[in-house]
Amino acid sequence: MGYYIGINTGDLEDTVEDYIIKNSLDGDPDDLWSQNGWGFFEELSTITYDNEALFSDLELEGITTIVPSTNPNFSIFIDICYEHGAIFFNEKYQEITRDEWRKHVIDSIACAISIAECEPEG
Repeated sequence: MGYYIGINTGDLEDTVEDYIIKNSLDGDPDDLWSQNGWGFFEELSTITYDNEALFSDLELEGITTIVPSTNPNFSIFIDICYEHGAIFFNEKYQEITRDEWRKHVIDSIACAISIAECEPEG
């Protein structure tokens, strides 16, 4: 699946795992999760290419990278997430569209972007 992006969600691990189990594994958390080798990346992969310096000083909450709106490169992170995100969540952990997410982030005075990466093996 790829990158899961949230606004004001903090750690996304439980949210992403629940989403995958419900939408990709037919509600079977144990057998299909392990059979397909689902797992989280401790460090983000593809979206950091050519952007290593931007990601170097970010906070982690569990497996989730957190980007506060006070970050001087926040607008760049919005664009990176918009381009690479597969699934987007609002602060209530509900799935929203990419465009809804972007509007919500841009319209917020203070917020934080959460980024988690999870995929099956192979």
